[in-house]
Amino acid sequence: GKEINVLTEYRYALCKDCHDLVEEIKEPRCTKCSIPLVKGVEKCTRCKTSSYTFISNFSLYNYHDWRVKELIYMYKFRVKKKLSYFFAEKLAEVINSRYRNLPVIPVPAEGKSVRRRGFDHIGLIADRLEKYYGMEIRHLLRKKIHTKEQKGLNFEERIGNLKGSIKINSKELLRLTKCEKKQVVLLDDIFTTGATAEECSKVLKKNGMQSIYIVTIAID
Repeated sequence: GKEINVLTEYRYALCKDCHDLVEEIKEPRCTKCSIPLVKGVEKCTRCKTSSYTFISNFSLYNYHDWRVKELIYMYKFRVKKKLSYFFAEKLAEVINSRYRNLPVIPVPAEGKSVRRRGFDHIGLIADRLEKYYGMEIRHLLRKKIHTKEQKGLNFEERIGNLKGSIKINSKELLRLTKCEKKQVVLLDDIFTTGATAEECSKVLKKNGMQSIYIVTIAID
């Protein structure tokens, strides 16, 4: 409800007070999925018993923080597009510190969702990363078929729901050099069970990517 300073805060559509309240996940965190853990534990129970195609996920925020949930909701469903600048800035810090100069591949949006929202929420953040932070964005993946809502499904059900729904963009694949295929970053908004990241990673692996790292805004 606070007025935003046009000169310093308008770009984000987020005042400094709220900006400072949004806290990133602190260590220790699971080395595989990024969920917060107690000191002395390297992997969460789920990751100890799961096998993923990707190397690891790194999430900025805990989705169970109501502030984070509200920001993502306002961005995705209330079409507060200016928040893409905020998310891009924070994601750029992580990508530059951990995966500098690696190609960034946005998780593809479903056409139905894009039409409903009026924009591709991950694609817009990727555009900001490319334009303002000079990152190499590769739209290597496409959503092939419509899938039902993932909410409420467990990992196995989500994998089954997504199976065959992602395809490679052949033209974009031809642009990648052999060196660029060695390590890539997959970009998404929320890491829940890892099913979306896993399906995308399988398609990328099948098409020559060797090491795949996931970066997400939040983990649920």
